[in-house]
Amino acid sequence: MEDLPDENVSHLKRFKAAAAAWVCDGYTLDVRFIAQKSDGKNDAILWDASIVLSPLPPKGDRNFFLEVDDVIVSQTQIRIDKIQDAETIIERAGVGFLTHANGRTFVLPHANRGPKYGSGLIDRQAWFSPLRLTVSLGPRGSFTPPVLSGIDDALRLAEPPFDGLADVAGWLGLREPGTEPLTVPQITCEIVPPADIRFDQCSLTSDQLLVTVAAHPNFDTSTLRLAVRAVPGNFMLGRKQIADRLEWKDEDGLRKGTALVHLPDSDQVLLMLMIGNATVRRTWILDPTKARNNRLLTVQHFDKELKKLTDALTTAADGRLFERGIASLLFLLGFSPVLTLDNDATDLIVATPGGQLILVECTLKTADFRNKAGKLVDRRGSLTKALQESGHALNVVAVLVCGVPRDQVAADAEDVRSLGIVLVSREDIDAAFNQRRAPRNPDELIQAALENLTNASGATASPPENA
Repeated sequence: MEDLPDENVSHLKRFKAAAAAWVCDGYTLDVRFIAQKSDGKNDAILWDASIVLSPLPPKGDRNFFLEVDDVIVSQTQIRIDKIQDAETIIERAGVGFLTHANGRTFVLPHANRGPKYGSGLIDRQAWFSPLRLTVSLGPRGSFTPPVLSGIDDALRLAEPPFDGLADVAGWLGLREPGTEPLTVPQITCEIVPPADIRFDQCSLTSDQLLVTVAAHPNFDTSTLRLAVRAVPGNFMLGRKQIADRLEWKDEDGLRKGTALVHLPDSDQVLLMLMIGNATVRRTWILDPTKARNNRLLTVQHFDKELKKLTDALTTAADGRLFERGIASLLFLLGFSPVLTLDNDATDLIVATPGGQLILVECTLKTADFRNKAGKLVDRRGSLTKALQESGHALNVVAVLVCGVPRDQVAADAEDVRSLGIVLVSREDIDAAFNQRRAPRNPDELIQAALENLTNASGATASPPENA
């Protein structure tokens, strides 16, 4: 590796250094891959693969291994009892190898040069930062249309059955062979942090910050760091390191650390959680009785008493004006929306502080429901695939905003939800507008909407199905 560019090698070094501080005994290993059979000494050449190390136990039995025609697809979830086992897996993945639990070896196609690395560690603006490393080596093998068609048929006859390569790739959250000729095969390694902030058990009231951190029972909490920055704060008294104030106890199979910190003159507090030298999460905690919504003040400066916004949301007959109103409301609530210019794009593309992406279609007529929902599904699918192929394992949320009351959309609501689309009605718009002075964290809003969607219809918000 010494002959590789310094920046390339630094991705691997930083990932391995951070991984050593994060992974502990008792992690769960999730390995997924699509591979093409080979006549060489290795069993198959990897097309796309992911390795995820998580502190959470697996939910249900998702293990399978299918070998059909020229393709091998698999998912394996096992418990890692020793840190050394995880280190070995990362070390081998770093040079392009995977070894399945059944002893078979799978490898990235070799190129003349050494591995090329990419990493999520360089995303300096991320609010949540799991460790991520991508490893690629050489060009992929080729699949002709007749071969792909034969593989599709074989997968439909398999046990368990899949509706072709598109279905199994979507289930695994991997890229589908044959869709992009220039796509480079890769292994994506991701490590979920062993500790995180519990939003539902954090609060800021009358300059008193209550913060709770939940950790894996085997995690060494002495490596955890937690910093706060109060706004507006009392000069430097509003900036503190508070990890040593956390009081830890075992609860519900986890270690939970809590602290109560006095922060004078604090309307909102930024929490910065780190493990070792790597950032885990940054998030804001607001005092609902004092927090100043600077976005609201800014919009009100140009739209006195929000009359224009109110008209756009409630009385607009022009769909484009309604879209602008929804974009303005999302901005007030802490989202980052943009009105698209391309006719083939969704009405709005929205980002949350935590990095989630949301595709929004807006309508004032129930007659547009099926057409809008179909477009959302297609565009969500194409964007998800493009993000995965570029190494961004992001969840894309689809939202349909309708400016009519809930009882007028009840007939179509179930169909929309069954497609994994979050439906927003007139009542939801009014409730969001009423929260403009002290909005909730946008990522929490989206998470709550997705949970309601799952509870209502059993549908997932977006591919992959097995995320």
